Amino acid sequence: MDNQGRAMGEGVPRWNTVYRDNPDQDLQWGLPRITSTTGDATTLERDARQRIAEGNAALTRTSASLVRSIQVAEESEVIGAEVAGELGEQRESLLRTRNRLEDVNQELSRTRRLLRTMYVRVIANKIVLVFLIAIELLIIISLVYIKFIKK
Repeated sequence: MDNQGRAMGEGVPRWNTVYRDNPDQDLQWGLPRITSTTGDATTLERDARQRIAEGNAALTRTSASLVRSIQVAEESEVIGAEVAGELGEQRESLLRTRNRLEDVNQELSRTRRLLRTMYVRVIANKIVLVFLIAIELLIIISLVYIKFIKK
């Protein structure tokens, strides 16, 4: 008995948590199922309505968050498609540039060979000119010797 003369639990609603075989099954949704042993239906209805209102509010927030997430995903998809398109264009541009560079490299190699050939010919021409000048000098010296010294 309590200090007011009532038997323990009498007149005071008792709340019992009802579990299934596995206690985690009822708790997986956030709140356990509650029943009143005193039959206070208005309290149960109020609590149930409050839980339903809270559940609806959470559902509304979750739905809004899901809508925002879907919008972000769609925007990301559009941006990704644009980036993929730009990357494709840049790839084509880089391939064209690479082909041009290969052509320029081939032309440079051909130009180097041509310049090398020209250099060798210039050196050969200089050697021939030096040889011809030496022969002409020998001829002039021989003629001077024959004309002036041998007489």
